[in-house]
Amino acid sequence: MQLYNAINHTDYQNPDDLEVNTLEDVLYLSMKNDVSFLVGGTMNLYEHQSTFNPNMPLREVFYFSRLYEGYVADNNLMIYHEKRVRLPKPKYIVFYNGTKNQPDSMELRLSDCFENTDNETPCLECTATMLNINYGHNQELMKHCRRLEEYSIFVQCVREYIQSEPSVEDALEKAIDTCIHQDVLADFLKKHRAEVTNMILTTYDKDLYEKTLKEDAREEGREEGRAEIRAELNEFKLLNKYLLKSKRYNDLERATEDIEYQKKLLKELGIE
Repeated sequence: MQLYNAINHTDYQNPDDLEVNTLEDVLYLSMKNDVSFLVGGTMNLYEHQSTFNPNMPLREVFYFSRLYEGYVADNNLMIYHEKRVRLPKPKYIVFYNGTKNQPDSMELRLSDCFENTDNETPCLECTATMLNINYGHNQELMKHCRRLEEYSIFVQCVREYIQSEPSVEDALEKAIDTCIHQDVLADFLKKHRAEVTNMILTTYDKDLYEKTLKEDAREEGREEGRAEIRAELNEFKLLNKYLLKSKRYNDLERATEDIEYQKKLLKELGIE
């Protein structure tokens, strides 16, 4: 409820206002979501992702179809009559804390997956709002939801210790001790220390994590290189344009062959 209030700028206080209706794989085979709940006339679906996944809106279609199917059955709604049924509006939030750089917030749309739309509006659309919950992102949201901020700090702490400690086990022990000492998820970590440790050890793949970090670094380096090339091309484009306009043809010819002379002209003309 605290998280819902922080995201929607509401002030619900009564836990009875919130009705959890999370899909369970016992009922829906492989269909399972992190948490879904009804509150304030909205059907909310919250998912957590440690890797960026542009296909979340497609999963949203499957999730919400099941959720509304259950809602219609539970409320004895007659969908084959002439009278329009009233449904809670859907809202889909994806919490992202992967290692790849992502903005604080972005929208993922089902229509981006469609082929051959020919500028025709598709009859079906689903939108997921992805919120970056890595430490340092969405600070306003974190300010209004201390629990989410604590989770963000804990994940960051684990990642930092993994880089410095000889084993993942040692990293987890230090991260948990540090967070408890700093009153970060302290009550939860004290009570569920063993489960938290086991969960992370079960899901953590050290080789994959290190490979992902290296790939992210390489991608950032490639992007920086591409940005530098684009900047240089813009400089040379401006230089050539100025030399042509000024009819400095000899300088133009020499600049195309002499990099140092190019730099000299760029400095002379104040092109950066």
